Parts: sequence; C-alpha cells; structure tokens
Amino acid sequence: MQGLGLLVLSLVVLMAKCKGLELTLTRNKAIGSSVCGNLICRVESTGSASPGEDPAAVLHSYSVVSNLTIFRAIPSASGDDSGTSTAEQLELLGSVGLDQPKVKKFLAECNIFGTRSSDQTYLEIYILSQEYCNSNYVCQVHGTDSEGRERVSTTNLMQVQSDEGTGADGDGSDSTLSTKLLSAAQQADERMGLIEKLLQNLDEKVEMVKKVFSEGVASLEQKLGQSILTELKGIDGGIESVDSKVTSLCGSNRQAEEETQQKLESITGRLESSLTSISDLTNSLKESNTDSDTCTQDAVDTSLETMTSKLERLLIASQKEDPFSGTCKKVEKVVKAKDESEIPPCDMTTEGGGWIVIQRRVNGDVDFYRGWDDYKKGFGSFDGDFWLGNDKISAITSKGTHELRVDLEYEGERKFAHYGVFSLGDEISNYVINVMDYSGTAGDSLSRHHGLMFTTKDRDNDARRTGNCAERYHGGWWYISCHDSNLNGQWNVSRDYSGMTWKRLTGRNSVSFSEMKIRKAEA
Repeated sequence: MQGLGLLVLSLVVLMAKCKGLELTLTRNKAIGSSVCGNLICRVESTGSASPGEDPAAVLHSYSVVSNLTIFRAIPSASGDDSGTSTAEQLELLGSVGLDQPKVKKFLAECNIFGTRSSDQTYLEIYILSQEYCNSNYVCQVHGTDSEGRERVSTTNLMQVQSDEGTGADGDGSDSTLSTKLLSAAQQADERMGLIEKLLQNLDEKVEMVKKVFSEGVASLEQKLGQSILTELKGIDGGIESVDSKVTSLCGSNRQAEEETQQKLESITGRLESSLTSISDLTNSLKESNTDSDTCTQDAVDTSLETMTSKLERLLIASQKEDPFSGTCKKVEKVVKAKDESEIPPCDMTTEGGGWIVIQRRVNGDVDFYRGWDDYKKGFGSFDGDFWLGNDKISAITSKGTHELRVDLEYEGERKFAHYGVFSLGDEISNYVINVMDYSGTAGDSLSRHHGLMFTTKDRDNDARRTGNCAERYHGGWWYISCHDSNLNGQWNVSRDYSGMTWKRLTGRNSVSFSEMKIRKAEA
C-alpha cells in the first residue's frame, strides 16, 4: 500500500508571537502504542513568570480569557485540473470559556480535556487516529487585555506531507492473530467453567462429609478419602490445562491474560478454602479414629501436597511477565514474592485505595540530587524517602490508562493534586511524561511539564537554551526552563525555587511532605 507520510520532526511547536497564545503538537511513540500524538492549545491569563523564564514573554498575555476554541482544518478539493486544495473547512473539536470552564470528551478519534482558570486556559487533545494526527489545526482565543480592550488571537499549525511507501503486510496477519487469540481465550473460559463446576461439586461433597461425620466416624474415613482423591484428580487435570492456556496467552494478549488472572485468583481463593476444610476434617479423623486406613490417609495427604505445589507454580508463572501489575494486591498463603523488598509500597486507604507509591519525601534522610542511573533504577528506602525508579514507573503505566495523585503538606495543611491521565515513556524517549486532566486543592503545577523529557545533573534534556535546570535546582525532574514544580529538589530549602516547590501552592518555598502515587484508572 502507498500512503501519506509526515515530513515533520517528532516534536512540532508553533507559537503566536507576543500574544501569549501557544499551539503545540507532540508526536511521540512513547506516549502509548494506540496514540500518535498530543495537541495542546494554551493561553496565560496573568503576568507572572516562572523561575528561570524571561518576564517579557508574558507582558502581552490576556487579563481575562472569555473563550478558547480549537478546530481541525478539513481540506476542500478545488475544481482545477491540478487537484490542488485551496480552501478548508473548520471542524470544531472543543471549547472552554466563561459559560463552560471545564470540558472532558472521549471520541473514537481523540480524547479532549480543557480547563479555564484565573491564570491559565488550555485545551489538550489526546489523538488516537492517524488521520487526525496528520491534520492541520487552528486555535482561537477571545478575551480582554490589561487595558480592558477586547482581543481575538488565532494560531495555525500546518503540516507538510509527501508520498512514502509502507509495508505490504498488515491487516491479514493482525486478523489471523486476533482470531487465534479469541479461540484460545474461549478455550480457557471453557476450562475455567469446568473447574468452577468441579469446585461446586467439591463443596457439596464437603458438606456431605460433615453430615456423615456427625453420624458415624468409623465408616466416614473411607468415603471421605475416596471422594477427595476422585475430585482432586479432576481438578488437577483442569489446572494443568489452564496452566498451558495461561502460558500461551501471556505472550500474545495482555487483556486476555488479565481476565484469566482475575478468574484464576477467584477460583484459587475458593479452592484454598475448600482444601483448608478438607485438611481440618482429615486431621479430626486422624485424632478420632486410630484404626483408620493408613494407606488411604497417605494418598490424600500426597494429593493435597501435589495440588498446592501446582497452584503455586501456576500463580508464579502468571506473575513473572508482570511483577508490577499496576494495582496494589497483597498475595498471601498460596504464593509470596521471592524478593519482598522489590514490592512497592501500597496506599490502601486514600480515595478507595489501590495506589502504588512511586515517590515519598517525609524526613529528608535521602539525597535526591542524583544522576541518570539512580533515577532509572530507583533509590532510597520504602520505609522512608525513596524514588521507585523510572524503568519501573514506565513498565507499570505502559499497561492500560493510569491516574496520578500527589499528596502535599505545606504550613501544616494537607493538599492534593489529581491527574486523570498519567504515563511515563521508556528510556529511549528519555522517560517523557504524559499528564493531564487536573483536579484537586493544591493547584495545577504539573500540566505545563506535559510532554517533557526527564533531566538529571548528568543528562540535560530540559528546554532551557543555556545551563542545566537539574544542576541549578538540585533535583531530577521533567524541567521546562525551568519548572512549575520540583518535588525532587533540595529538602527543607525555601529560596530561589531550589527546594521541593509546587508553585501554585508554595511559590518559591518548599513543602514539608510529598507523596506521588499511581493506579489504574477506572474504565
């Protein structure tokens, strides 16, 4: 097939000069396999400059923004023989203003988020369609300047396209793979149904054993032993079949794996309860009947041990591919992690729980002014101050949509910032951050860092033309030039924005506590 390819850089930035209006298109694969780019239209409403930025850049910003709108330009073919398109139609994508200060829309081609506040108004579009990623866009702002005059500003983003070849193979192989995965998932579901029926039958047998046990211990042991052995053999075969299907699905289809894992955990819980009841009854039989059939008892014990061992291997195998699954779970009794020190701490109480903590600053006993490798692998102690590690955070957020919560304490008061969309790219992208959809009480001091790469004292990826923001402000962060927030800055420092700052809350001062945590967003 022949298609249209973009001859643009991976990052395209166009700004309306001296009007405070910015229109940015970011094309970056690290954002997610289903996303081809992010479009941001932003306008400042105040005259305050961020640390390290030129104050002249905001002298002409709007005093009041009444409306911010973003359009997609749709070409209209002209009637000449050359086929050149000269006219365009504008398709409204989203708008925020005085009558609608916040917008959130989920479409097949894109997801749209927007907020109007006293100091900043912005629209962010999470582009899912390749056609939309190759389109031109127009951003328009209506408002008044500091002298009360009405103003209208418009910024256009144009992209140049040319012909290029693409691979001949494509839809056929994807369709075949999807069919195979669907068939495998259906077979796994059938096996799960069989196990559930066997468990139900086992529950009935246990109840029957309890009743018979109360009537006569002498004749009970033989019936119990034979019944348990029969049911365990059936369940054993079912588990081996599910084990094979789970192993196959692990490398092929993440969604099917997660569904299978959930069903397996549910069934394992029920099975563990039944096995416990059987074990208790067996022990009671041993104590009450010294003349019991030793051979039958040994056979039951051996089958229980074999069953437990196979369940452990099955659970461990299903977890090897994903040690950090994106949700906080506490696995007990059946299987434990080989290295418990690698299990990240969980917050199971805040806002419904299920949070994986990725950063904490509570007592200042860990130095956060570190190099690239330390931030890549993580450092500190889970009992105190720590950074989980960029590789781990990237691995967690690469599987599904995640949300971020930032808990802060400043001058004795607790505040928080919540972001409905959060992810971190891999090391190839320099751990580019994707963060949007703010709400909370601490003020939004992270959205301006959206789409930026991580910077440390030995790896300068910030937007500042001269110098390294990590060296200047003693931390590791997604610096602009240089920041609205710096939670990995110096501990207990309140000068020149060098501490653990959150600009909308602390200004140039530091918070006395910070904790960043993530979890999978609800569908």
